[in-house]
Amino acid sequence: MSNTILHLSSIMPTAFCINGEQIGCVDNPCEYLSVSVSSEDFILYINPLEQISKYSCSLSYYVKISCRTPKPIAYNDLITITDYGHNHFVICAKPLLVPRLIEHKHCTDIYEDCRASYIGNNIYLTNNTYAFSFVSIEPLVNLKLSKNAPYINLLAKTVSNKDYLMLFNSKLRLLFDCTADKIEIVDNHIISLTNVNDIARHGLVKDYEIKDGIVALSKSYTVYTQNTPTTPANLYAIPYAFLEAIAIKNFSLARTYLHPNLAQVLSDEAISQFFGNFVEATPTIEEPKNVLALVYEGNPRFVKKFHFDLSDNRIINIDTFE
Repeated sequence: MSNTILHLSSIMPTAFCINGEQIGCVDNPCEYLSVSVSSEDFILYINPLEQISKYSCSLSYYVKISCRTPKPIAYNDLITITDYGHNHFVICAKPLLVPRLIEHKHCTDIYEDCRASYIGNNIYLTNNTYAFSFVSIEPLVNLKLSKNAPYINLLAKTVSNKDYLMLFNSKLRLLFDCTADKIEIVDNHIISLTNVNDIARHGLVKDYEIKDGIVALSKSYTVYTQNTPTTPANLYAIPYAFLEAIAIKNFSLARTYLHPNLAQVLSDEAISQFFGNFVEATPTIEEPKNVLALVYEGNPRFVKKFHFDLSDNRIINIDTFE
């Protein structure tokens, strides 16, 4: 794989080593450490520089990168490889997290014959006949029991200020659980709101129906968490806002970023087919700021590049870019 360039990045601040030799550090996901690869295989070491947070530890790990084929392959699902074309590949490392066993404040609530307790990362639920225990993924700061006969609801708050819901039947069998920014129970419906954290500040609403002991998604839709979409901060943020709107199928918003002449000739279906099912939009490795790389699933993932012509805070033309 001569002339192949790997751009190493990481979700967390990380020191990278190749075959035991340290080659450098990155501080954030937008920073790259570029290396040229000529060997068929090598061992990549990922050493987090900030290993301990309040509630978890980030462990060091290593992974074998195989370069025997034209495109590198990683044998670890914590590593994502994306082909940016012209022998450039971005390797992104995710953290290997384990929970810290620390003491948290105990939480307890009682409703009729049910008692719920949270002790040492464990949730305990009991009634006169049955018992249930569960290890929480994220520490809880409080919990509340209620009933929506014949179901039992346990709604908790996590340390990151998320809502966490567990739904049980009368035998304390877990029927459903979810985490979201906000969760409400209305009659036989569970309604969750999750912030998308995009430029426009969308929220994804999911409406689950409870029927005959089964919880099923009945509908989902998006809303603006700030009542109206937030305006992109600068000219080069407009293509990102446009693509984020397409990703959640808000074509009405997407059209507001287009010049009227362009918006009139493009149907929603044409826009969707032109870009396809991309998973994220990123800057390119070497191209100008108005060229974006759309990432698509694969092994490795691959990109298609698009050039956006911008004028008066609108997109006036979009072309593929080689």
